Amino acid sequence: MQKTIIKELDKIEKSHGVKIILAIESGSRAWGFPSNDSDYDVRFIYINPKDRYLTIADRRDVIELPIDDLLDINGWDLQKALKLMRKSNPPLFEWLSSPIKYKVVVQDFNKLLELSKLSFLPETTCHHYLSMTKRYFKEIEKSETVKLKTYMYAIRSILCCEWIVTYQTQPPMNIFDLLAKTSDDNVFIDTVNQLVEEKSKHSEGYRVKHYDLIDTAHSMNLSSSGSSSITFILWGVSIRLVKVEKSNRIWAVSSSVRLNFDCSFSVISSIIGREVKIKMFLLRPKSIT
Repeated sequence: MQKTIIKELDKIEKSHGVKIILAIESGSRAWGFPSNDSDYDVRFIYINPKDRYLTIADRRDVIELPIDDLLDINGWDLQKALKLMRKSNPPLFEWLSSPIKYKVVVQDFNKLLELSKLSFLPETTCHHYLSMTKRYFKEIEKSETVKLKTYMYAIRSILCCEWIVTYQTQPPMNIFDLLAKTSDDNVFIDTVNQLVEEKSKHSEGYRVKHYDLIDTAHSMNLSSSGSSSITFILWGVSIRLVKVEKSNRIWAVSSSVRLNFDCSFSVISSIIGREVKIKMFLLRPKSIT
C-alpha cells in the first residue's frame, strides 16, 4: 500500500506543480489501533513555486483528493501550516509527530519540528484533547452499545491530557508510547491492549456493550493558597491539580491507578474561577461481546 500512496503523492506534485516536504499517516493507523477495514488517512505539507506567494490574489491553500474506501489524502500549503503552528494547532503537531512517514524532506522537516517546539502551548493543546474526551464520553453515554473505536478515541484523548500535564510537550501519536509514560497500572494497560486487539479483528463500525463505566461528578473549592499544584483525596484516590503557567485555568488529569476493586480511571476537569468540577471515568475489564 505504501507504494500506491507514494505514487499518488507523486501525481499530486506533478499535477499541482508543488513540492511535498512531508507526507504522513494520520488517524487510527498512526494511533496504533486500526480496524481490519481502516482506510489510510494521508496528510501532507507542500510548497508552491515562489511566484505564487508573491501574488495579491486569493489562492487555495489546500489540496484534497476525492475520498474512497481505502484512501483519504489531503494536504496544506506551508504558509497555512505555519499560520496554524503559531496557534499551536494540535492536528498539525500530530502530523509532525506521526510514526508513519511516506515522504519527507529531512532538512525542511527538522526546521518545522524545531518551530513546533517553540510554538507549543500546553493549555491550548490540553483544552483540545479535553474537549475531545468530553465529546466522546457523551457519545458513549447515548446508547447501550458503542462503537469500539469511540472507546479508543476517548482513552487516547485522556492519555494525551495526562501527558501534557506531566511533560508539558506534544504527546506522541501512538497509544502504546502514551501508555508507556503515563500509566504503570497493569489492569488499565491490559484493558487497552485487549481493546486494541479486539478492534484489529473487526470493522470500524463494530459495536460493543458498555464497560462498567461509572460516571461520577464532584464539586469542590480550591483553597486560595496560590500554589501552582494542589493534591486532594477523592474516594481514597490522590488527585493532582496542576495550574498552567501564565494562565488562570487549571487542568487536572490523574495518573491511572488501581483501585481496590480492580478498575482503572482517568480524571478530567474543567475549572472556572475556584470551582472545580470533576468527572471520573472508571473502566472495569469485561469480556467484549
